Amino acid sequence: AIKVVNKMEKDHALRNLIGRSKGIFIATSFGRGGVIVGGHGGQGVLLVHRADGHWGEPLFYNFGGVSIGAQAGASGGEAAFILMTPNAVNHFKGNNNFSLDAESGLSVVTYSANSEASWGKGDIVFWSNTKGAYAGATVSASDIDWDSEETKAYYGAPNLTQKGVFNGKFVSPSANKLQSALPNKT
Repeated sequence: AIKVVNKMEKDHALRNLIGRSKGIFIATSFGRGGVIVGGHGGQGVLLVHRADGHWGEPLFYNFGGVSIGAQAGASGGEAAFILMTPNAVNHFKGNNNFSLDAESGLSVVTYSANSEASWGKGDIVFWSNTKGAYAGATVSASDIDWDSEETKAYYGAPNLTQKGVFNGKFVSPSANKLQSALPNKT
């Protein structure tokens, strides 16, 4: 995740956007492919800005889904969903099998260094560093599930809860590098 953040921060406007965000879901592995019927999936880590402007502790999620329609190709790499509104963050709190897309009431816009006007209005700004060509499908993440096993293993706490991590009851010193790599709230 730190490598993904380092790539993103090379773009000054993107760094500022992350600093203004409510949170970020970093998909360290993101892929999609298909012809007419497509699929996408991956895994990632979520960090949310705390009230003090610093980053909270990480939580791990998996996602995947199927789409039907005019589409062709394959792509893979890293991606991030920059959560700009409380509503976008709230989808991660206590929900399993949810989506980040228009059907869930969220607006998702694709990041472009040349188009601040469009990404300034989205609940979520999607950034990707994928390789390959994929045309015809909209950007979204669906069937998102909290990976309780991965999160519990990361913290070494079998009694860990998702709410407990969001509320700061569980901490991990190994999160410091990722938290430090991300810009604090501006």
